[in-house]
Amino acid sequence: MSEPAWPLPWLQEPWSQLLRARKADRLPHAMLFVGPQGVGKRLMSTAFSKSLLCREGAEQACGVCDACVQFENGSHPDFRFLQPDEKTRNFKIEAIRQLGQELSLTSQYGGFRVAILEGVEGLTEGAANALLKTLEEPPKGVLLMLLTPWPGRLMATIRSRCQQVRCPAPDSELAVPWLEQLGVSNAAVALAEAGGAPLLALELCAQTELPQLLRDLLPKVVSGQLGVAAAAKLFESFQARELAAAMLASLESESLQQGEALANGLEIACLGGRRPAQTVFALRDRIIAEHRFDPTGLNQQAALERLMMLVARGR
Repeated sequence: MSEPAWPLPWLQEPWSQLLRARKADRLPHAMLFVGPQGVGKRLMSTAFSKSLLCREGAEQACGVCDACVQFENGSHPDFRFLQPDEKTRNFKIEAIRQLGQELSLTSQYGGFRVAILEGVEGLTEGAANALLKTLEEPPKGVLLMLLTPWPGRLMATIRSRCQQVRCPAPDSELAVPWLEQLGVSNAAVALAEAGGAPLLALELCAQTELPQLLRDLLPKVVSGQLGVAAAAKLFESFQARELAAAMLASLESESLQQGEALANGLEIACLGGRRPAQTVFALRDRIIAEHRFDPTGLNQQAALERLMMLVARGR
């Protein structure tokens, strides 16, 4: 199954809206991307951010200049991407305050400073007030993009200071062929189960596919029949964090099924091979560490290879 890439055909109108504003030099300092989960708000805002920071200054980022390479590596000094805390699903006030401080600094490359905040419905009152301060006194050359399916949960004062960009779900006549091109079988059913959101349909299909792929491939990695790099290549349609999460779920399930043997320090069958209890615990800790790391761009392949190396070495 292939990974979605920009452009998405059903978001051409909002994309054109962004390009027109940029061409007319009328970009607002803050935009609120509104639409259901899984329609492409993150993909579009990321593509626009990359194009703004690209050295070529074209409608689409060139992908090869130093700024584009840094963006893909997650190391561009003028770009930030923030999400709510994984456990609380809220933004921490300290993170929003730090963002405001960073945006007040001079651009490293003399252009835009861009920040994407995904899931802003998770702003606590304190975090919302900290963000409001930046919105009320926006530094020159800063563009904030807020993403949410539920704009009604935001403070009215935040909504009023953002230009809204609507990202609607597509008609099935457009979404079903798009999903089929990416290798989704029964695309119409998958789309319906995802509430009409194509990217969510793709994600749900991947969640079903990934556990079976683990069962098929990990024994080959353990036996040496399949090399680490080759195995990582077969998982490249998944994000490294997805793979780590699936490996943890598999390890947890296999450990529970063989709990008595594990408690007695014996070997158990897990992640494609037989492993001593001590190794199982060490392996679990290493996979958790990889899951906490959120690589982007070119770092994804390296992260996938690290996970396969853990399987091959067993710890």
